[in-house]
Amino acid sequence: MDVDAVKALCAGFPGASSTLHPEPSNVLVYYVRCRRFAYFKTSQPERWRFSVRTSPERFLELTDVPGVRPARFFARYHWITIVDVAAFPEDYLRELVEWSYARARDQQMANLISRYLPKASTGRDQQLIARGPVVIQPSAQVASAAAHSLPKIAPIPAGRPSEVLPVTAYAQEQAKADEDMLARIVAQDVVRVAAVTEAKATDGVDPVHTASAPAQVSSQPTSSASGQWVIQVASMPTKSEALRFLEEMKERVGGELAHANPFTEVFQHKGKTFHRARFGGFEDKVSAWSACENLKKQKIQCFATMAN
Repeated sequence: MDVDAVKALCAGFPGASSTLHPEPSNVLVYYVRCRRFAYFKTSQPERWRFSVRTSPERFLELTDVPGVRPARFFARYHWITIVDVAAFPEDYLRELVEWSYARARDQQMANLISRYLPKASTGRDQQLIARGPVVIQPSAQVASAAAHSLPKIAPIPAGRPSEVLPVTAYAQEQAKADEDMLARIVAQDVVRVAAVTEAKATDGVDPVHTASAPAQVSSQPTSSASGQWVIQVASMPTKSEALRFLEEMKERVGGELAHANPFTEVFQHKGKTFHRARFGGFEDKVSAWSACENLKKQKIQCFATMAN
């Protein structure tokens, strides 16, 4: 592509115009809407050297090509100068000119919008700029008609219960749950107090941390347990309560008491009868103490002692 072909290409874009600037500039500049997109140098020794604007990436690429150099005064805006357009690939040159033209055109349009749109007005008697879509709110009559069109009886869900309980039933259930919770707390306190009371009745045995002294009982146990050491977990007023507590404790703890033998033992304290809840079958002091320490980690009070 020679110089004349490049001139025809630049002049053929929509809205393009050209201006020949005399000395001292000596350039033929092509514009789109007053925005420069290409120019020729018209004086020696640089006559017919052609300059266009490129992207930053292409600027770095093209300035390493022989016959292409950064444009004087405009290199910081990524303009390049082609020394001989006839020696440059035609398709590539056409692509560069089209990109430079499109960028100048879009930038000019953006500048016009930014400059004049804030100054636009709707006017007093007529609309000068377009507005957004108008949202029409329904009138009260239309809203009322829509409300009357709704079904008065809503469909019943498939999962709805057939029997509806009164509101007082839920209050009664909540009260019953609170009562059961209070009963459990009182029962736990009774067990804890009974265990401490029985421990104090023994010959100086510490119910939590020591188990070296044998417990003094006033009657024989109702069921025997193998092994020399036992673990006591509670004292109950009745034998049935003691046995029930042992069963619940074995289910709750599991592994620690899996091979232990639950049994009860009767004793008297201040004229009242109590039943010790114990686990037997521990062969030595170390195994009994170890099992008791593991129960304490689960917040279960206990102490180990030698079997009678």
